[in-house]
Amino acid sequence: MATVAHNGNGIATNGSVSSDESPDGRVSNEYDHEAEDMPQRASADQMDAERLKSIAYQYLCHLEEAKKWMEACIREDLPPTTELEEGLRNGVYLGKLAHFFAPDKVPLKRIYDKDQSRFQVSRKRHL
Repeated sequence: MATVAHNGNGIATNGSVSSDESPDGRVSNEYDHEAEDMPQRASADQMDAERLKSIAYQYLCHLEEAKKWMEACIREDLPPTTELEEGLRNGVYLGKLAHFFAPDKVPLKRIYDKDQSRFQVSRKRHL
């Protein structure tokens, strides 16, 4: 028969000690957590590099969303996402988008080099 004793804190115990606990109630010292292979914590430089990769990935995802939206508006295929910035820089696609929303304010004839032939030639010269 197990005896019930109070440990002075008002908590009743059954007097027997389980095999996992030491007599003072703590978990046994058999498990050595320091011997376990714990994953190494990343350095500040590694965390910064991962953060920058995440930011770049999110940027490209948002750029792809904008590209699809613009293609639907102007009914024209845009360059791949990785090259879209260069295509936006000359303003032709933005002009076509402005024409989509306000054709009376931005007529297509006002868009300089709307087929981008002059821009492609000057770009090849600079490369």
